[in-house]
Amino acid sequence: MYTDFYQFSEKPFEDNPDPIFLYSTASYQEILVSILRWIKEDHAFAVITGEPGVGKTFFIHTLVSRLDEKIAPIFVPNPIITFRDLLRQILLVLKQPSREEMETALFDRFTGVLDQMMAQDKTLLIILDE
Repeated sequence: MYTDFYQFSEKPFEDNPDPIFLYSTASYQEILVSILRWIKEDHAFAVITGEPGVGKTFFIHTLVSRLDEKIAPIFVPNPIITFRDLLRQILLVLKQPSREEMETALFDRFTGVLDQMMAQDKTLLIILDE
């Protein structure tokens, strides 16, 4: 209804944030460039914090849309799971499903996948959103 009324070409309020609707302020752009540089320089860990509703998830979608092909992102929304289940989920997304139940076996499989990616000059980016 509002799409026709305001003559929008696309729906701006969908469930998944669309980076096409980004209003890039100077501070937003600075943070985005900093995080992209951080990833490209192979730093191991970064945290983005903020109050609910400030746009962290939207930022993540924008960030992922600007990654180059050497970076493989995995997005895990609401990761309130055990470490073992997180490893299983990551391996599943990487198309490396595992039947192992022991956490150590899953971790060994995960590090093997990381070694393969490094040999192909690829970087794995795991994004945990709240």
